[in-house]
Amino acid sequence: MGNGLGVYRLSPWCLYGVCLSKKAAQVLLSEAGEGFIMDFGTHELGSEDFVAVQASQG
Repeated sequence: MGNGLGVYRLSPWCLYGVCLSKKAAQVLLSEAGEGFIMDFGTHELGSEDFVAVQASQG
């Protein structure tokens, strides 16, 4: 398991990607579109699992 910035949507669940840098995650966030958020958390490589350490609101 590793740590990184995840770009995801809660409902329906979609993990768009996980990055090591904030800059790269912001690029993914802009590509992902409406309804996606970015948080730091843990991710199991090769899976859709992502656990946010501090979940964003909204």
